[in-house]
Amino acid sequence: PLSAGPGCESLVASGNGAVVAMYNSTYDATTGVMTQGGAQTSSATTADFVGDRFLDYGAIYSGTGQVLGYVDQGLAEGGVINPAGTRAYSLTQDQTDDLTLSTYDLTAAPTPAGSQFAKYPVLGTPTTLATSITEGLYLGSITPDGGTIFLAGPLEFFVQPVSP
Repeated sequence: PLSAGPGCESLVASGNGAVVAMYNSTYDATTGVMTQGGAQTSSATTADFVGDRFLDYGAIYSGTGQVLGYVDQGLAEGGVINPAGTRAYSLTQDQTDDLTLSTYDLTAAPTPAGSQFAKYPVLGTPTTLATSITEGLYLGSITPDGGTIFLAGPLEFFVQPVSP
C-alpha cells in the first residue's frame, strides 16, 4: 500500500483497496460508508492488506483509530507495516549515525502494559542499511508478500529482503 502524493498527503488505502483512511475518517469501499473516527494519517502512513492496522509516525492504529502501541519513530517517513499486519519496520539511526531497519512484532503485547506509550518488542538485531545517509525525507513500501521493503531517500534507494 502506498500513500497518495502532494495535495492528498493524508490519504492511504489498505493493500486490497477495501479501506481508505484520511485524517481521522475511514471509508469502507465494501459498504460505501464514510465514518468519523479512524487512524490518524499523514504522508508517512502505511496500512496492512485489509486495513486493520495503520502505522503513522511510530504509532500503530487499529482501523477504528485506537492507538494499539508504538514502535521507534526514528526517521518516521521510512516506516512500513507488512500486509498481514504482524510486523512493522522502522528506519532509525544508531549511535554511530548508521541507517538501520528495525523489525517489530505486532502480535506481541506492547510493554509496559497499560502505559500510554507502550512499545512493541523489536525482533532480532536491526539491519544496517548504510553507514552514511543524506538528511531528508525517506518513504517506504513493501511487496504484497511482505518479503521485500523498498525505501527511497533524497539520494538513496534501498531494496531490503525481510522475513514476512
